[in-house]
Amino acid sequence: MNWFRPLALAVLLLSLTAELMAVETAKWNWSPQVPAAYTAKPSARAHRTVAEVEAYFKANRGAPDIQKLIAHFGPPEGVSGQFMNSLTKGSAEASKTAYTLRFVLDDGGEMHLWDGKGDGTSTGLVIRYEKGGKGHLLWK
Repeated sequence: MNWFRPLALAVLLLSLTAELMAVETAKWNWSPQVPAAYTAKPSARAHRTVAEVEAYFKANRGAPDIQKLIAHFGPPEGVSGQFMNSLTKGSAEASKTAYTLRFVLDDGGEMHLWDGKGDGTSTGLVIRYEKGGKGHLLWK
C-alpha cells in the first residue's frame, strides 16, 4: 500500500499534463484591420529579408519595443486574436485582449509577434517562420 499514493499522484499529474498539452488549434484568422495600438507612425514596408530580421534581433537585445519594430519593418499585414501555434495554425480560442501580428517577409516566410497585453507595448514572443513552416525563435 505504500506504493499506491505515489502511483496515484503520478497518474494524476500525467493526465493533467496531457490535458494542458492538448491545446486546440485552428487555421489562422488574420484581419487586415490593424488596431490603433499598432498603427502609430508606421514606416513603409521595409527590412523584410531573413538577414535583416535576424540582424535586428541580434542588435536589439532585450524585450523588443513593438512601436520600434513597426517603425523599422512597417505595419503588419494582419492581426489575429489567436495565439501562435505554427505558420498555418493559431489557437482555436481567440483572445479578446491580446494579438498576434503577422509580418510577411520577402522570401515568403513570416514573422509573428505576440502582444500579450494587446496594447502595443508588451512583446511576449517573436517567431520567424520559413516559407515551409519551420519556426525560429527570435525573442521570448
